Amino acid sequence: MPMIVKKRWLPAVLFLLPLAGFLYAATYTLFWNVFPVIDSILGASAVKNTGTRFWPAIYLGLITPLKVIAAAVAIKYVKNWWLKQKESERLEREKINAELQLLKAQVHPDFLFKTLNNIYTHALSSSPRTPGMLLKLSDLLSYMLYECDRPVVPLEKEIGMMKEYMQLEKIRHDDKPEMEVNIKGVMNGKYIAPFLLLPFIENSFKHSSQMTEQAWINMDIRIEGDQFSMKLTNGIAENFSDHSGSNGLVNIQKRLTLLYAGKHELKMTAEQEMLIVLLNIKLDNISTIALAEEDADSFEIEKSMQLV
Repeated sequence: MPMIVKKRWLPAVLFLLPLAGFLYAATYTLFWNVFPVIDSILGASAVKNTGTRFWPAIYLGLITPLKVIAAAVAIKYVKNWWLKQKESERLEREKINAELQLLKAQVHPDFLFKTLNNIYTHALSSSPRTPGMLLKLSDLLSYMLYECDRPVVPLEKEIGMMKEYMQLEKIRHDDKPEMEVNIKGVMNGKYIAPFLLLPFIENSFKHSSQMTEQAWINMDIRIEGDQFSMKLTNGIAENFSDHSGSNGLVNIQKRLTLLYAGKHELKMTAEQEMLIVLLNIKLDNISTIALAEEDADSFEIEKSMQLV
């Protein structure tokens, strides 16, 4: 039972009982005294059997007002239930957003420290690549700070930033890893959650760098309609152990579950001397996301008006 019922039912009953008595008395008086006088003034034949006015007075004085009151109460509680549902949905969205922000925050510092340490090492050796690395890092920071504050970002921008990151990592590993990136499909008008691919790329460089032979990484991306597919493969060492328990991969699986529940498929398999990541995502339409944000804003405005 709603809290409002528990707290206000007694005052409501104490108010409705006198109101019902008043309505009945007023209606019965009208039928008993007023209506016959009006009928006689207008020349109509007065009703002789006044006892028949008892039940009409009951109906008009009690039942009809009670119907109106019941309808008003029903409308009130349906409205309260709807507002509670909207409030519950808003709180759930805020909870999910808070969890996503926490997961993203766990990715960014690790990524920044590794990249800065990489640039610092090259700066100590007066490497001519240092300015270019700083420029790439500047682009990544700008993307991270100013363009990743929304739920989704343009797919073309996200993939471009990941390619920049891969170039920085390749330089950090003295250009040893062989990289190949293939992209097929139209990226214009497609949107994806920011930094969703980064943990997989980090994991690829981590394990490929442990190879005794030539390190290599291949990334194949395909976009068909609203379907995004990525196949990321890299070489691994002979003594390769379980790869699924690292913090970055655990976090990204949580993000995928929160962001693309029922809309993604992730498979990670280790074969002989090769690690394969297959990721399929059904991308959301940007108009749908904008509409959801508009609905949330409208609810906030409606709630503020009620509080006033």
